[in-house]
Amino acid sequence: MSGGFPNRPSRTAFGPIYENARPTRSPTKNAGATAFNLSFFQAAGSGLMVPKAWFVGEIVAGPDVALAQRAESWNPNGETTGDFAPHTLTYNSVGQYSFEYALQVPDDDGNLTALQFDWGIAVARAFPGGTTLALGSVVMTTTIAGIIRFVSLNLPSTWAPVDVNFAVALY
Repeated sequence: MSGGFPNRPSRTAFGPIYENARPTRSPTKNAGATAFNLSFFQAAGSGLMVPKAWFVGEIVAGPDVALAQRAESWNPNGETTGDFAPHTLTYNSVGQYSFEYALQVPDDDGNLTALQFDWGIAVARAFPGGTTLALGSVVMTTTIAGIIRFVSLNLPSTWAPVDVNFAVALY
């Protein structure tokens, strides 16, 4: 692919729009230009709609936070070591958490590529009393060379800290 992955590739990053050199005789055995063009069109379009990365942070005890789940588009096999080691998630102050990914991640050819997030969205949830789902507002700020690094949780004071987790999607 090498069209800037894991950053958003355009349709042109997948090559030219193909035309059949001759008629496709058996569509079940030979792919025609239409199939390739549609696949590349859908891949480029989907890349605009799905997050590059997402993670779930869980407040485990007082201010401590743990990375509960994660997935990144540049790590389709879910590896956890080397270039694919989990990012850091840190408590800063009440309701303020920071996270940091490596500035470069491997592309599909194994070459390090600058990582950029253009925006993000997050939601916090809690089960106060153990039964009811409630949502809190979350503010994301962009800092450090335009890379989103901080999550600010505006949670109701009635939420016990250990009842809260938050999900972040980065685009």
